[in-house]
Amino acid sequence: MRKMTWTSVLCVISLAGLGIAAVFVYSQLSRKAADASWHKHAVKLRAAGEPITLKEIEQLRPVISPEQNGALIITRLKKELEALEFGEAEGIYYMDKTLTIPDFHSSEHDATLEKSRAFLASHSDLLNSLHELEKSEGGRLSVSYDVGEANPFSMMLPSLKPWRLAGRLLQLETLIAVRDNDIERAVKAIKMQAKLAETIQSEPTLICRLVQLSLDIEIIKSIEILSQLSELDETNARKLEEVIEARLKQRSLKTSIQAERATFVGICDGLAAGRFSWSDIMMTNGEFLPMSYTQIRTNQVNGIEFYNELVQAADDPMSIIRATQDVERRMRAMAGSMFKRHGSHQIIFTLMPSFSRVVEIHASCIARLRCTQIALAASRFRRDKGRLPDSPEDLVPDYLKSAPLDPFTNKQLKIVQTEHGFKIYSIGKDLIDDGGNMAAEKNAPGTPDTGFQWGK
Repeated sequence: MRKMTWTSVLCVISLAGLGIAAVFVYSQLSRKAADASWHKHAVKLRAAGEPITLKEIEQLRPVISPEQNGALIITRLKKELEALEFGEAEGIYYMDKTLTIPDFHSSEHDATLEKSRAFLASHSDLLNSLHELEKSEGGRLSVSYDVGEANPFSMMLPSLKPWRLAGRLLQLETLIAVRDNDIERAVKAIKMQAKLAETIQSEPTLICRLVQLSLDIEIIKSIEILSQLSELDETNARKLEEVIEARLKQRSLKTSIQAERATFVGICDGLAAGRFSWSDIMMTNGEFLPMSYTQIRTNQVNGIEFYNELVQAADDPMSIIRATQDVERRMRAMAGSMFKRHGSHQIIFTLMPSFSRVVEIHASCIARLRCTQIALAASRFRRDKGRLPDSPEDLVPDYLKSAPLDPFTNKQLKIVQTEHGFKIYSIGKDLIDDGGNMAAEKNAPGTPDTGFQWGK
């Protein structure tokens, strides 16, 4: 009886040993398979010349001499610009975001306009310093994206608040110049707004891209205000067309998505190597399920496939819209919910941003820039021929090299005459033609059209 008991024990021990060995072998085989899968993706991307690490992203940034680096001008003016937000900014157009821009056909806002004029005059030295941007050729922030093997989230970007405030001050200068009928000064101020946007053009982060988009929208609004009170002559209209054409050349999310992908790769590599933990990544003690090496690498491969689809589509607005929708559909199918922290895919769902809103803003900005480009050409057409063009195609080739399309449909942008001017518009993300209605009505379904309004 005792002999059988020991035999049974030995059998149990042997079976347990075999089980442990099998688990170990399976774990090692899974680890090797995950490594091989990731290595295959990395080799393919590098063969295509794609940057997949933050070090490679850093190497792609252009080298700009200090004399031409516009970002250094804004950095130097940081304290003066940030001081604009406090105290005296109250009741000043653009600086006080509670104020709406006046109707130039009434005198209702004259007192506020004069206060804004005095504010601008009191900061003339700061404004003159901003006009040093005229000599700049792009910009480069004083930050390195190459963090080595450190946590990518440990990299601290400088505040972009000075850029937003500089943009508002230049908008105010445009407003006052238009009110004074100083068209040359207004056009120059708009050109400085474009130069300001160029100073963070080479930065690969999404936040820099979003700030650039907001600066571009401010440029468009400044030109709209200029069109309300002035009939641009040929020279100034062409100057503004050059500004818009230059801004359109910079319209791609590719570098920003590549940088997001490189950050994702760096985090997965760090987690797999044990260089840092979830708490280091999230800066919190939130609840996250433990993950094996294989799960980390599987997340990395799946995430890279999502990012690659977005990178490949990034240069074309309609393509990136569709790619974003496809990626988010696949992610929802993967875990049942876009925001669910599913154990086996929690790296993807925790770290990969939702690009849908960014892409929407990006496409809307492109639509408005293209509408502005057509509007400036249409204003020259109307001055020469005494009427509006029937469609953007009428402007080719004498006023435009080609007619830009609606980024949401890849069809022609639309022209409609108004009482005091005209509108060029895109039907927007809801793909419904609202007849050029660009004002969102309260509680109304869908979204309004987007574009450019020339005159009132």
